[in-house]
Amino acid sequence: MKRANFVVLLGVACAAAGWFAHQYGSLLGLPGTGRAGTAASASGAAGRPDSDAQQKETVVGMGRIEPADGVVDVGATVGDRLGRILETVEEGAQVDKGQSLAELESRPLRKLELDAAAGQLKQAEARLAAEAKLADVKIATAQLGVKKAEAMGLTMAAQQKKIDLLTVGAELARKDQKRLEGLSKDLATDQERERQALLVRQAESELESAQAMMDQLTRTNHLALEAASLDLAAAEAAREQLAQTVPIASLRAQRDLAKAQYERTAVIAPCAGKVLKIFVRPGETIGGKPILQLADVKRMVVVAEVYENEVKDIKEGQTAVVTSKAFQSPYDGQGLKGKVVRIGKMIASPALRPVDPFAPADRHVAEVCVELDAESSRQAARLTNLQVDVRFLRRD
Repeated sequence: MKRANFVVLLGVACAAAGWFAHQYGSLLGLPGTGRAGTAASASGAAGRPDSDAQQKETVVGMGRIEPADGVVDVGATVGDRLGRILETVEEGAQVDKGQSLAELESRPLRKLELDAAAGQLKQAEARLAAEAKLADVKIATAQLGVKKAEAMGLTMAAQQKKIDLLTVGAELARKDQKRLEGLSKDLATDQERERQALLVRQAESELESAQAMMDQLTRTNHLALEAASLDLAAAEAAREQLAQTVPIASLRAQRDLAKAQYERTAVIAPCAGKVLKIFVRPGETIGGKPILQLADVKRMVVVAEVYENEVKDIKEGQTAVVTSKAFQSPYDGQGLKGKVVRIGKMIASPALRPVDPFAPADRHVAEVCVELDAESSRQAARLTNLQVDVRFLRRD
């Protein structure tokens, strides 16, 4: 009985020693254990592609699949509610750039605000047009008044000619009077002298009346021209002030603002792509997360994390094989192919966590971007953010 117990204890001790030896070898990176052993087994599971040329894996890392142009978060005004998602928009649907995806709950209200602002602008424009027409009529009337005042100059010229004529007539009458006064009573009677004196007084009176009329015309013409000029200036000033009395510019700005707010209630696709996931449903309040995500999945890449001490072995153009059990057959065995197109210039802590709990936790990595070929991109199109294994190969 004691012998049997001793045998059992010896077996347990051997098993424990073997387990510790395996884990210690894993931490040291010994052949057949830890990360190298996992890479070797992954290499065997990949089915050894390109069998006509001997290949050797140099670096192994973890990566994630994502579209080459990234994932686009499509959002809307924070605090509003989602009214509806269009029927043609669902997860997996292909959308075009500029296509309407959804509408916010505030869209009908914003439409009313836009219609009100547009109506106010239209009324103001009609009012401005009417007042501008009236102002143009006033300007034309004032211009006519100026022309009438200027036309009075012709009347003054005619009056001046009349004055000149009356002046000559009065002078002749005075000369005739002097001639009669120099004659004797036998040659000129008193009656003739009196008649001539009356003619002189009449001529002088007519001349004085004509001069008074000329003075009146001069003053009237001056005042009429000044008044017509003032009316014209006032009409032109009123015409220029119409833009301030009727606020067309501010009303147009309010209309444009209402239009912009209305347009923001429609969720428009910023680019062509496939709808990956819808996060917000009708009736939910829009917060920090996007309404949906979309991406162009025609070109897919794998962003791999390579340990800092192994980045030196990676070159642009180098072939890489991406493996995962999530791939459809036969790619779950042979993997997807791609080439290195970019090597990161920064070292950071890994974002991807290995399944092995005994894997080193204090290592740092650099990101290496692998662009998949056309066929591999088609296979990976539905697997955005899938964590995969990446093996970088070099030809001997």
